[in-house]
Amino acid sequence: MKTVNWFQAIPSKYRNTPFEISIRYVKTHGQEVKCGDTIAICASELPKFNFTIKSECDGYYYRTEDWKRHLKYDPEEHIDLKEEFNSEGTSYEEFVSIWYSIGGICESLKEWCDREYVFSYEVGVDNITNLRFIHMDRYRIAQSRHSSLKYLASGHICDLCLQIKDDMPSLSLAVPTSFKIKKGDVVYFCDSNSSYLGLNVATIPCSSNGNAIIDFKLTSGDIDVLYDNEFVKIVIVHKNNEQRHTIENIWGGNHPVTSWSRVGLEPSQTTFKRYITAYKRALQEAGFSFGKETQDVDVTDVKLDPCFVYLMCDSKNGYHKIGISKTPEYRERTLQSEKPTIEMVCAKEYPSRKIAEAIESALHKVYERERIRGEWFNLSKADVMMIQKTLS
Repeated sequence: MKTVNWFQAIPSKYRNTPFEISIRYVKTHGQEVKCGDTIAICASELPKFNFTIKSECDGYYYRTEDWKRHLKYDPEEHIDLKEEFNSEGTSYEEFVSIWYSIGGICESLKEWCDREYVFSYEVGVDNITNLRFIHMDRYRIAQSRHSSLKYLASGHICDLCLQIKDDMPSLSLAVPTSFKIKKGDVVYFCDSNSSYLGLNVATIPCSSNGNAIIDFKLTSGDIDVLYDNEFVKIVIVHKNNEQRHTIENIWGGNHPVTSWSRVGLEPSQTTFKRYITAYKRALQEAGFSFGKETQDVDVTDVKLDPCFVYLMCDSKNGYHKIGISKTPEYRERTLQSEKPTIEMVCAKEYPSRKIAEAIESALHKVYERERIRGEWFNLSKADVMMIQKTLS
């Protein structure tokens, strides 16, 4: 990925003047760009000082997690940082691309997907039924207006969702109602040569927006088979073999996928494996236990993974770092080896990394306007006191 940084866009006559700028992003995360396209427009409080950040190549814009709308530039700090990076063997070009980055341009959609595809999920217990649940977005595997599918009416989709239903792992598959799926039919997941997993339709499908929703209970073995095999088509065979429907070209064409995605992307076998991997993690977090016939792959041993949220301070510039670590003392020492002026202010332990990440994310959001870069913030004394109380 070629880094996009805002320092190179600063007119040279302003590089000796401290200033603050506001950024308006013209390109969205995942949007295709051409060389020379404007990525963002920057406006400063200095008179007649506006500049644009442009792409230096063709590709897809990837906006990093620590992207920001307000930036500060201090020429003295720039010199100090340049010397610090240089002492660590980092070239000036690398320093600029790292410190002043607002993302980058991925050469291909595949490269963008490799960075972007991190599947999220929610695990919990229903307050009314007291049953466990997993909420994951549906994974779209085909859409008729974009691919050569058989028997798919215009605008209909085929997608699936891994979840827990009636306290059992399950797969929900959406196909067009025109398939007229009935109880007793069989859905086969196939590679290019043969089928490797057959699921019986045990209940009457429900209808939603022109699609039939079929729910299947899964064993741990079924989940592993889905992960281990190449998935290129679905064949639905009606009871008594009276008729069959085939959904082919699963990974072909430019399909839009899943509602969680911020742009239309091309699914692939790799991303499907990642989807299943996320589901396995969700099952572990839910403390799920399979039946006796699959005890050899039980996923009930959920281990606590304690993690700390910490606040550190760099006494040289007064900036504070809000981050997470399993071993904050070790993290402090590693940072001190690079910059001795960094010290721990406070840290609080949480029972899992997931909870620590949620607290860290909330603090980052609260102090977004004070963000300097990444996890570093220009906090007031009152801000520091509030964070200390939060982490006490």
